[in-house]
Amino acid sequence: MAIDTSWSSVVLHLPMDGTNGSTTIVDAKGKTPTITGNTQISTAQSLTGGSSCYFDGTGDRLTYAASSDWDLSGGNFAIEFSVYPTVNVTGATCRLFLIGTNGTTSAFYVGISSTMKIQCYVPYGSPTGLASADNVVVANTWNRFELSVSAGTGRIFKDGALVAGPTVITLPSSSSSNPLYIGYDTVATVNFNYQGYLDRVRITKGAARHTAAFTSDDDPFPRPTISGVVYDDVGAKAEKAVYVRDRCTGLVVGGALSDATTGEYTFYPNDFGEYEVVRYDEVSDPTTSETVFNLVARSRPLGACTLRPVIDTQGHELTVKYDARADSTQTPYAGTASVYFDGSSDCLQSTNVDFALGLNDFSIEFWYRPINGGHGGSWARVLQIGPNTTNGTLYFGCTSSDNPSSLRCEFYSGAWLTVVQTISTVSNNTWHFVQLRRVNGDFFMYLDGVLQGSKTGVSYNITATKLSIGANTVYGESFYGNVGPVRISRGPVRASTVVPTATALKPLVDGGSGENALIYDR
Repeated sequence: MAIDTSWSSVVLHLPMDGTNGSTTIVDAKGKTPTITGNTQISTAQSLTGGSSCYFDGTGDRLTYAASSDWDLSGGNFAIEFSVYPTVNVTGATCRLFLIGTNGTTSAFYVGISSTMKIQCYVPYGSPTGLASADNVVVANTWNRFELSVSAGTGRIFKDGALVAGPTVITLPSSSSSNPLYIGYDTVATVNFNYQGYLDRVRITKGAARHTAAFTSDDDPFPRPTISGVVYDDVGAKAEKAVYVRDRCTGLVVGGALSDATTGEYTFYPNDFGEYEVVRYDEVSDPTTSETVFNLVARSRPLGACTLRPVIDTQGHELTVKYDARADSTQTPYAGTASVYFDGSSDCLQSTNVDFALGLNDFSIEFWYRPINGGHGGSWARVLQIGPNTTNGTLYFGCTSSDNPSSLRCEFYSGAWLTVVQTISTVSNNTWHFVQLRRVNGDFFMYLDGVLQGSKTGVSYNITATKLSIGANTVYGESFYGNVGPVRISRGPVRASTVVPTATALKPLVDGGSGENALIYDR
């Protein structure tokens, strides 16, 4: 596997892989875009990986939230991308990438001119930028570009050949409040919008990629990847839990379930470091590289470790409100624990952009055990992303004051809209496993492995960033009972999987039988 020695400097890495029509745009560095218009994955054209991202030229765009990652004022960066425009640009320059707002000193754009030049500028005043000769960009074919800036000197390469520069360019002024737009300009005129396909995007901040001509290829940009095939004791390909440990710290960083037919598994660690991979015979459900939240309650301290009894293994800080606490007397799996909520404002909360699932494919899964219909209050919230009556909020709640109650999932867009509800009421004092999957915009909810209902053809954009478990964001509509474990995954793999109840979110218990330890030295 190729290694990217500048991986730590990469701030955006978009393979543009996926199924045709998918609105899940995966960034290997974990950023989630807001998708506007009909922007989607397409298999009609592809440079690598069998798919690309299509923009129809009528307002389609990807928007990444404001971040210091888009501050390129330091003068060392690279923007790499491949474009397949389906029309020649006419009128004003179309924007492929725009950081900030057109007409400001902190903005920066890369685009295609009406004479099919590839160019980049600070779109304010009379800046010094870069521009190729006319007709360097060719419609209806793949064009591989790299804008590389080293110590303020910029160069543009096409297919590895220098087509603009070297030129000392005007750099944008420093700002951490600029969003990144792809395929669109904030002026919003048709001529500013890109029409065509985009593939293999990488933005590196703090390091240029090339300062001289190089040999180009059509390979995917490298990302840390661990993959393999698992066999059982008679040499047959098998489904097993695979766990990945950081060789330096010994900590488990995630894992995967190998495919029952092919035995194959893939896991994406955060870096190109050294890892140990161990296959366990015990059935469990490890977190994967798609996992953004994984709530674990501990039944006992880990040796001398003083870790909190309730944590998110993905690193998000949890705030415990009132008396929410770990409970080892009620749990879906022996040797673990759950979180007990007494129905009087108990709540766990965390705020992070990771919870803004947007229009992406995702899977939300949790175990819960309602008492008294789950009602500390009416419409008791088991889990909620966002505040009440705010567009982009999603919740799971126990219906009205029913006892026993049904479980309903609703989304807010000007009013509460029912996504799906259980077929019948859910029994009290019993553990139940819930999974909500979204695949290409279609929702499916399962209770204990049985499909409860679906909702198709809707564009529910989950933009909220505050996660609450056991109540709403102001500690009302309180849940009475136990919850946990809880997992949220963003991406097509988990979303396409109906998780079997028998092993859903099952942790690896102490004393597991680990075999086939492999060391991945990247």
